[in-house]
Amino acid sequence: MAAIPSIPIGVILRTVWNDLGEISFRLRRQFIIALSIVVVLDIVDRASGISGNPVLWEVSGLISAVAALPFEIAIFRLLILDEAAPGYHFAISTIRFQRMLAWTVVFWTIGNILTYLPGAIASSEAAMAVLIIAPFVMIFIGIVFLMRAAILLPAIAVDAPGASIGNAFADTRGHLDDLRRERN
Repeated sequence: MAAIPSIPIGVILRTVWNDLGEISFRLRRQFIIALSIVVVLDIVDRASGISGNPVLWEVSGLISAVAALPFEIAIFRLLILDEAAPGYHFAISTIRFQRMLAWTVVFWTIGNILTYLPGAIASSEAAMAVLIIAPFVMIFIGIVFLMRAAILLPAIAVDAPGASIGNAFADTRGHLDDLRRERN
């Protein structure tokens, strides 16, 4: 397998800086709308006492993530297709939005499952061993899964043919080993 070419960190940082500038200029209106929605939801959460209930607080976090989906889709489409969205559309009827929503819920669930693991396991010595080992296993699985699925959401956002978790895993197969080998 061919070695991955090394990209200087300065080039990476410059590219990120330029992309952030483009997003802030070309998606200014969408950014303001997304930020306003998230801030208003946070204010409502704090004012209504939702932050005192862990389950409602987590659901509120998911609602904020869903509220920002049109902006997330617009960012991917701008950076990949150079297509600036004209507005902030919750196009719920589109397959793109439905798939982004579904995967956002999956990633949110993976990220939050550890919070509720201790309460779901009965108290015993075996359960304590599980509670000690499970977070490390879940973090490892989460990192591997998220690194391999990182190309999935942008592919869905731009309506790429074959945008599936199977293809995302197939496309990244072996690349983590290449990165590890290059570091050594």
